[in-house]
Amino acid sequence: MSLLISQLGTNGVVTLSDTLGTVIGGPRLNQPGTFAVKVHAVPHLEAITGGCGTDAMMQPWAMHAMGGTTARNVEQLSQEAGAVLRRIRDHAFGKHEPSETAILLWGWSDDRQQFVGFLHESAADYEPVERPVGAVGIRPQVENLDDLTPFLGSVNGWIEIANRIKAGDRAACARGKKSCRIGGHLLEHRMQLSAVTGRPETTVTRLALFDDYEADLRSAERHGVGSLATLAAIIGPRPKPPLPTSYLAHIGLHARKGTAS
Repeated sequence: MSLLISQLGTNGVVTLSDTLGTVIGGPRLNQPGTFAVKVHAVPHLEAITGGCGTDAMMQPWAMHAMGGTTARNVEQLSQEAGAVLRRIRDHAFGKHEPSETAILLWGWSDDRQQFVGFLHESAADYEPVERPVGAVGIRPQVENLDDLTPFLGSVNGWIEIANRIKAGDRAACARGKKSCRIGGHLLEHRMQLSAVTGRPETTVTRLALFDDYEADLRSAERHGVGSLATLAAIIGPRPKPPLPTSYLAHIGLHARKGTAS
């Protein structure tokens, strides 16, 4: 699981994400393995996509969205996403994923002349759920969302929310509970209508480094991803159904499966 914060508004979309990827099996479980971008701009569809889950799901999906689809817009991409994500899941894991996955899509709808958002969760077999305008999404989920509402909307506020969630993650880890291991870089993706062209434009900004970035970096440098063998031991060999869509998706399906984003 990762840090993923999003706010869908009438004037645009803002997302925040971390970049730490952790090992999902073996003696280095939940330890730093790599750093990965978890939200991606899809400019030809005037969309953004991101999520939480393993690289075995996230990377093939991102490659499909950016180069394996003939969808005309974010709404069509969402319509096909359920089937594509199930195919990726079945190819990588069979029916049982080692962790929960949530894929989000945001973008501009020419038909409705507004920004729209869609959620696809493994718990719901990746069927789409449209997000209402004004929706705020925070993962990992927090108990008292109202406590964070005053911080929404400003850069310093976003950083404060991220640090508070990070602190809660540390506390859960100290109590021996499963940790989602937030860390690395704090990235902002912002989509809004351009004052020049009138079309959506997306900017990406590195807002901050988490305070344990250097320690996580040293750990990842020492040990590397190095978890393909442990993942194979966890899921075992499985027959592989036909590939989801394209050669790009094919490459994605054989990309790093050893980290959780």
